[in-house]
Amino acid sequence: MGKDEHLEIWREVWERKGKEPCDKKLADLIRLDGFDKGAGKMTEEIWLRTAGVIRKELELQKGDHLLEVGCGSGAMLLPLSKVNIQIAGIDYSESLIKVAQTAIPDATFKVAEARSIPFADGTFSKVFLHSVFQYFSDLEYAEEVLREMRRVLQVTGKILIMDVPDTAKKETSESERLQAGSTPPPGGNSAYTHLYYDKSFFEDFAKTENMKVKIFDQNIKEYGNSPFRFNVLLWRDK
Repeated sequence: MGKDEHLEIWREVWERKGKEPCDKKLADLIRLDGFDKGAGKMTEEIWLRTAGVIRKELELQKGDHLLEVGCGSGAMLLPLSKVNIQIAGIDYSESLIKVAQTAIPDATFKVAEARSIPFADGTFSKVFLHSVFQYFSDLEYAEEVLREMRRVLQVTGKILIMDVPDTAKKETSESERLQAGSTPPPGGNSAYTHLYYDKSFFEDFAKTENMKVKIFDQNIKEYGNSPFRFNVLLWRDK
């Protein structure tokens, strides 16, 4: 299966989600982003704790210009928007972007693919992505996304990649997902399987781009996928 076919299969999934009824409250935005069942289910409390990790690791502060890549309905940007910063998000689902723009009217949202971010070089002081890397077709595609995130980042900015499936824990993770009800769709299309990563993939990228890297295990209590995921922080000192 080619990259484009893989992309379109997932785009259709998120286009349908974005057209579901929604009152723009946080719980509904979380549901539209797919965190409503199985091992990936998150309550508002878990979601806000995750937002707290993002805020801490990126050291968000007044005046920051923050971009979320793969922002979906804007569910993660909503609590982060309470900080006095400029907010932007991109997603390839037009229906979800429409929801996000209604939920956070003062933010900037654009329909775009993660490997083609429609902003100029060095636009953002902080860039993050939450629970998206598992949907990419392969490692080549993932590296394209990393390079785009680095391109739009300011020289001393930070990139945070959250909720990355760990190759070392793949077998147990898939077993737990199945038991939790995260089953494949009818027909079992292989495009719906998750992509897993070695931590060395991000370490190698950091070395190539002359960036520092911090890799740490996910630790979000009561989030079923947490034991099998890790997070990545990338930055330059100058």
